[in-house]
Amino acid sequence: MEKAGLSGIHLNSFLKLGFFVDWEPDLSIDFSRVDPGSWCRVPEAELLRRCAELWRGAVVRRFEAGRRHCVPLSGGLDSRAILAVLLECTEARSIDTCTFGTPGTYDFDLGTRVARAAGTRHVTYPLNETKYRLDELVDASRRIRHQTVLFHHPPLRDMAERFGEHVIWSGFLGDKLTVAPQPCRGPEQARTSFVRHNTYVKSTSLSSWSDARLAGALELPGVETTPLAPADQLGFRYRQLKFIAPHVLPQGFEYRLPFLDPAVVGFFLSLPGNGRQGGRFYRKFLSRTFPGLFSIGTKSNEGLPLGASGIRVGERRMRRRLARSRIFAWRDRLDPMTNYVDFGRAIREREDLRSLIKSNAMDLEKRGCLEGVDVAGLWTRHQRGDADHSDALIVLASLEIHMKAGMAL
Repeated sequence: MEKAGLSGIHLNSFLKLGFFVDWEPDLSIDFSRVDPGSWCRVPEAELLRRCAELWRGAVVRRFEAGRRHCVPLSGGLDSRAILAVLLECTEARSIDTCTFGTPGTYDFDLGTRVARAAGTRHVTYPLNETKYRLDELVDASRRIRHQTVLFHHPPLRDMAERFGEHVIWSGFLGDKLTVAPQPCRGPEQARTSFVRHNTYVKSTSLSSWSDARLAGALELPGVETTPLAPADQLGFRYRQLKFIAPHVLPQGFEYRLPFLDPAVVGFFLSLPGNGRQGGRFYRKFLSRTFPGLFSIGTKSNEGLPLGASGIRVGERRMRRRLARSRIFAWRDRLDPMTNYVDFGRAIREREDLRSLIKSNAMDLEKRGCLEGVDVAGLWTRHQRGDADHSDALIVLASLEIHMKAGMAL
C-alpha cells in the first residue's frame, strides 16, 4: 500500500468510499473449510437439512445460559435468523431486542414487528427524535476505531448503559456470505466494480484520486492462496472487515458472531451453481426452517414475506420508485428503504445536524488537507435544495470529528 498522507490512499479512500482501506482490522474470517463443488451432487433437501444443522450449531455453541442476550433487529434477514434459534435455546423473556432508525421505514417498523411477534423485551431508538451531540460523536468515533463515516449509529452511550452486561448477537457477515456478488471477468474488473458499487460520495468528487487509481491500489492475494473469486475477496477484505465490522461492532460490547463460524462460512461459500445468486438458497432455508418469524415482511422483499411472489414484490418496488421520482409532487414522502435517517432533508431541517455538519465540515477545510474542495459551495447548494450533497457533507464532518477524537492523518 502507498504510504498514508494528505495525497495518498489513506485520505482519498475515506473521501470516496467513507472508510480507510489501508486500516488493518483485528477481526478475521476463516475460509479454510471453503471447498467449491463439494455439495454439487447433494440434493437440495439434504442441503437444507445440513444448513439447519450447521446454523443451529453455530448459535447454540455461542449461547450461554443465565446471561441476558440482546439482538439488534432490522428489516433484514440475518438478525432474525439468529433470534429464531435463540428462541429455541431460551424463553423470550430472557432476550432483549432493539431497533434503531426512522419510524415509517422497513428497518424500524419490521424490526419492531418481529420483536412483538417473538415476545422479547424491546427498545426502540427513533433517530428522528435523537439529538446528535459532538461529545457523543467523538465517543462513537473512538468506538468505531476512527474508521468509517459517522451519524449512522444508535445512541451508543445509552446502549452501553442498557446492554453493557448483555451478550450482543450480531448478524455481521450474513448478507455477504449468503448472497453472491455480480460476476466479474478477472481481478481488474472486480476492482473497478468494487469501487463503483462502494462509492459513498456520489454527489460530487472530494477525492483527488480517480476511480481507476483507487481501484488499482486494492490488494488481492494470488489465486493460488484462496478459493474465492476476486469479487468475493474484495467484498470480504475491504467492505466487510474494514467498513461494515467497525460500524456494526463498536467497541465496548461483548459480541457473538455466528456467521463467522468456520463451518457456516465454508457451507455457504461452497454452495453449488446459483445457490448464492440473489440469496436464493438462504431465503428458501429461512422460510422453510423458521416459518413463524419469516412470515413477517422483510426489507429485501419490499416489506412482504419471503414467500411473496416476484410479481407482488416487483409491483411494490415500482410504486416506491415512482413515488420518489420527479414525476410526482409527493416525492418528498419518506422512502421506506431509508437507512438510519433521510440525511438529505435532515441536514436542511434539523438544527442539531445542520449545526454539527456545517461547523465540522468548515473546520476540516481550515486544516488544509482537502484539494480543490469548495466546502462552502457544497453547503450552500445543499441548503438551497439545488443538489443533495449530504453524502459529501457527512464524510467531511466525520473526518473532522475523527481528528477531534484523536485520529491523526
